[in-house]
Amino acid sequence: IRSDGALEWLAFALTNNKVSFYNDLNDWCRSNSIKMHEIGHNMNLGHSGEGKVIDDSTGLMGLSFREVGTAEGFARMCFNAAKNYQLGWYENQQLSVNPLTDIVAAREYSLVGVNRYTLGGDTSKLVVLRLLCPDLSFDGPNDYH
Repeated sequence: IRSDGALEWLAFALTNNKVSFYNDLNDWCRSNSIKMHEIGHNMNLGHSGEGKVIDDSTGLMGLSFREVGTAEGFARMCFNAAKNYQLGWYENQQLSVNPLTDIVAAREYSLVGVNRYTLGGDTSKLVVLRLLCPDLSFDGPNDYH
């Protein structure tokens, strides 16, 4: 709470828990992206981006925004590939490869969007391709989706 009594927070959630809190300041409770972001924390997901939430506006665990006043009235967003992997979604259409140790002839992969996923669908078309690079030395997690 600021010195003038205004509430600065928008929402927060307990990680790996069912408790989320939302502040209706400036109509933020109508934002689907902020609700799904906090539910992501409830499902044990961390923020996307390179250190700051505002570094990623491509998925629900990055920057949230208000959809109020937009043409559709809601965000057309989903959890990104890394979060889908962490959640175990699309298991029959995901693959993990370490390109530094799984050295074989050139390989081709077909990637499809989540909208093309069907349970028991074509397992040759991947929703998530995870590239493991544990041998690289730099700060942060060393895998890419």
